[in-house]
Amino acid sequence: MKSRNDYLQTVQSFIKNKETGGMIARELNSHIQQEKESLMNKGYSSDEAEEEAVRRMGSAPETGRHFQDLYKERIDGWLVLFLAGLMVAGFLTSFMFSGEDGYSINGKFFFTMSGIAVAGALLFIDYRKLQPLGWLLYGLGLAGVMFLKWGPMSMTTNFLGSVGVRIGPFHVTSIDFIPLLLIGLAAIGSKGPVKVWKGILLYLFPVYFFMEAADPNAAFIYTLLFTALFLHKQVNKKILLSLVSLGVIGAVSVGMWFFTAAAIYQKERLLSFFSPEKFSNGGGYMYLRMEEVIRDAAWIGEGAQAEPLPSGHTDFVFLSVLNQLGWGAALLLLILLSLVLGRLFWMSRKIKEPFGQLLVRGSLVFYAVPVFYHVLMSMGILPTASFPLPFLSYGMDATVLHAALFGLVLSVYRKKHPASFAAQGKTRVQ
Repeated sequence: MKSRNDYLQTVQSFIKNKETGGMIARELNSHIQQEKESLMNKGYSSDEAEEEAVRRMGSAPETGRHFQDLYKERIDGWLVLFLAGLMVAGFLTSFMFSGEDGYSINGKFFFTMSGIAVAGALLFIDYRKLQPLGWLLYGLGLAGVMFLKWGPMSMTTNFLGSVGVRIGPFHVTSIDFIPLLLIGLAAIGSKGPVKVWKGILLYLFPVYFFMEAADPNAAFIYTLLFTALFLHKQVNKKILLSLVSLGVIGAVSVGMWFFTAAAIYQKERLLSFFSPEKFSNGGGYMYLRMEEVIRDAAWIGEGAQAEPLPSGHTDFVFLSVLNQLGWGAALLLLILLSLVLGRLFWMSRKIKEPFGQLLVRGSLVFYAVPVFYHVLMSMGILPTASFPLPFLSYGMDATVLHAALFGLVLSVYRKKHPASFAAQGKTRVQ
């Protein structure tokens, strides 16, 4: 009969992840000790109780194989499949935009390959190593947004009304710093309750600089993301009041910015939503064009108004698909987008480790906001705004940025068992 140490070492030898194997061995050791003490109370000697307790644990190889199969690291194949489907759809739709100004199939290929490389790199890291860097990453994200406000004018550019920085083929705007802020907030929030004053500052500083960079879309996404991260099941009155106050402050800030600092085209874009006919030669043109596309779209193939749409490869990808491929293709695309959304929601419920759970929850918001807004805007339900459709619109924000967060999400899912065990302090032996 094997000794206790031999038994535990044999079990561990079948478990590839050493961290998981160690935790399982500690739990099994606890079970053996409890069984030994029970047997000694029944009259067994110490050596006899030890031997019998180990014997009752069963075959060490079978136990090891059982735990390896149960807790081995797995990549979420469904999410990878859905994301691959979105990327393929992005390439298929690229043929619709090959003649548009500012669109390049080579550029689309470059952004897609960059996104795959970034996601693949992040997938195979242990996301928990980012947790101790929470304040640093939040600070870097905030510093990046501040640079757009206070950096040298020679280094900043204006892109569609928003301040940005050109770095090689990438045009970096304030929204590109949200993933750093997200990781920082998730790390901070996972360590326990955040004091009200600290939460207000964590929210207000980025929002202020988003607005200074003329990027209300980034402020809107950050507001919803911040709320999702810190709105827990049990919310005390102070936190609830703070969240409501932050929402009011955000709404007032956006309103003040709109009437005092918004560009003329941004004001016209909102006013034309209510009276498109009055701005038919300006911002209202797009709303009138939407009505035509929706009215004349066929189920399959081009509709009666199938000429290319302005910004069809960025801000109006979904409407372009409806316009040139029909309702059938648009609905298939909507189903694919929804499958990714549903999978993210499912994963957010499965992850128990606090830091990983907040990362998935924040990534869900970061993905869902542009999807919902883009589609509802294309249907004429919301005012037009620049919310690229993830993996389908052209550019870095739509592909590389989302790919990076999905790489982290896949890393969280791959490490869900060892991370959960470490958070609980023990395994669940089944």
